[in-house]
Amino acid sequence: MKSIQYFAILMFLVLGHYLNAAHIIGGEMYYSCEGVGNYTFTLNLYRDCASGGADFDGVPNGFPGNIAIYRGNDQNTFRRLSLPAPVISTIDLTTGNPCLNAPSSLCLQQGVYTFFEQLPVSTEPYYVVYQRCCRNPTINNLVDPGDVGGTYSVEITPIAQTTCNNSPRFIGLPPPVICLDEALTYDHSAFDLEGDSIVYSFCTPVNGGTRNNPIPDPALPPPWMPLTYATPYTFDNPMGGNPTVSLDNDGFITGTPNIEGQYVVTVCADEYRNGQLIGGIKREFQFNVTDCIPFIQAQIVSNAIEEDKFILYSCNDLNVPFNDISFPSQNVESFYWEVSIDADSTIQWNAPNSLIAFPSPGIYDGQLIVNPNTQCSDTAFYEVIITPEMAPSFEIDTSICEPSQIQFENNTLIPSVSDITWDFGNGNSSSIENPTSTFEDPGTYPITLTLTDSIGCIETIIDTISYFPIPLNWEIALDSSTTGICPPVDYYFGVQSDFLTNDYAIAWSTGDNQSGTGYQYTHTYQTAGTYDVAVEITSPIGCTDIKTYPAFVDLPFGLFIPNIFSPSLSTINGSFCIQSLCSLTNYELQVFDRYGNIVFRSTDRDACWDGTSDGRFVQAGVYAYRLKYNDEFGEENIIPGDITVVY
Repeated sequence: MKSIQYFAILMFLVLGHYLNAAHIIGGEMYYSCEGVGNYTFTLNLYRDCASGGADFDGVPNGFPGNIAIYRGNDQNTFRRLSLPAPVISTIDLTTGNPCLNAPSSLCLQQGVYTFFEQLPVSTEPYYVVYQRCCRNPTINNLVDPGDVGGTYSVEITPIAQTTCNNSPRFIGLPPPVICLDEALTYDHSAFDLEGDSIVYSFCTPVNGGTRNNPIPDPALPPPWMPLTYATPYTFDNPMGGNPTVSLDNDGFITGTPNIEGQYVVTVCADEYRNGQLIGGIKREFQFNVTDCIPFIQAQIVSNAIEEDKFILYSCNDLNVPFNDISFPSQNVESFYWEVSIDADSTIQWNAPNSLIAFPSPGIYDGQLIVNPNTQCSDTAFYEVIITPEMAPSFEIDTSICEPSQIQFENNTLIPSVSDITWDFGNGNSSSIENPTSTFEDPGTYPITLTLTDSIGCIETIIDTISYFPIPLNWEIALDSSTTGICPPVDYYFGVQSDFLTNDYAIAWSTGDNQSGTGYQYTHTYQTAGTYDVAVEITSPIGCTDIKTYPAFVDLPFGLFIPNIFSPSLSTINGSFCIQSLCSLTNYELQVFDRYGNIVFRSTDRDACWDGTSDGRFVQAGVYAYRLKYNDEFGEENIIPGDITVVY
């Protein structure tokens, strides 16, 4: 299959009396990180080998070249390197098509320089710079092109240094010829090893060197002098055309050049990670627009092109459309399509657009011949890749009754799956096959499993899980009140937990053959005594837990003395208060720790112990109290007892 469009990096006439003139016609520089602080740099230069100008720098018996490295805004070189000898190759200019002949005067060479350098991690960027003069004087879109050179550099930003980032790299070289008045579609995209986002733009070429100083030693630091475009051209409209030659967000240069000539074009590929610019590369090259001999180019609608082969993807669909887009359309007269099903059978057809049914998922090879059996026929080879249904599914353990991580089991076994993405509905995600996730709160969560296969087909399943375990740290809160000096006594019960929600069922047993429900429950005891209060919590998935506490109902002369409280609570039962509905005199309350030390004392019957001693909360445990008072008959009463402090 011939190249998709025909282009040229300019390599035309030069000023022969300048050995330094008219030889370098473009280039770019990029780097690979071999470990933090260790870099392999590649400088690609493109030379007009038909111009009679100087050879590549660094060749035996040639001019030496140099690389200068600068750090930050320092105008002094951080390091200077001698340019190694390049690996030189001649770029093939043959068309492979009897219907198109490239100009015999064209000659293009590529010189590849590779060098290694260690650079300490810095909070400032590094600039690696090569400069060379001069350019072809016949360039259409620059002012005085024969008097200016070029600067080819790369920047290593601080974040790129610390993350051992690799710079992007442009894919392939521009082809040799651009045909006048023919639609241009050229993939000038770059790839990035880390998968960072690439933003493309036309940018301004910069000068480097002069005719009197063609090889600056050292190469100069930024900022560099931008070149001036000749009217009506600009850096972002470098070739004109109708429609104008432009660069889209995917790195494609499109348009229709309509003026013959030579054009300097500079493409920048800026690298972003999580919205932050971390680096980029720049390629400068020259396009030659010429009047081509009419030709036929076989093309089909495809998802990708790999090694001169069109790739058609089909996601679990055995009916694959084939659509011809060969050009120029006025030269297309007939078609021959063929696809191999197996070693013994093929399918052939002659229509430009067809829907072909395949027997099963798999990989199928075929070809399209446009104008078969004629001198200007052309062949496009293609590959059809049909992937099977992935049918994503997963399982989890739905019987978890204590807070813990949830294990997800992916049941998809299709080997073509290349990427797995989980979304757990709780703000967390994962890309491993069988992940775990922690859920902070009970509830119903949508779980999304997305699978991507080797050709980019995507299938998604969304299912919900019910996560309602029983927490380990829930408590019962007790309190009471009465309206008289004798029973009945109103007791208030409550469940304390930051985890439980209204989805849980709460059932109370009051110890006197009565029961109730709810997070807050009130029960009236008719007689004094000790009652075993039990509460059972049941989750929506059937998990249960039971706790039991004693409730002491005792009202001598209208006294109520609780037996447990939690100083950390800001609600009921947060302090030790003795309630009396009777008139008491000579009141004194003392609370002792286990060593007999008084931690609280008051003669005010309305005073409560807040659980502190000397300004600090006491430890949880059992404390003794001694209550002394004279009742309404003047008789002295002494009541000893215990109070339990819980948190």
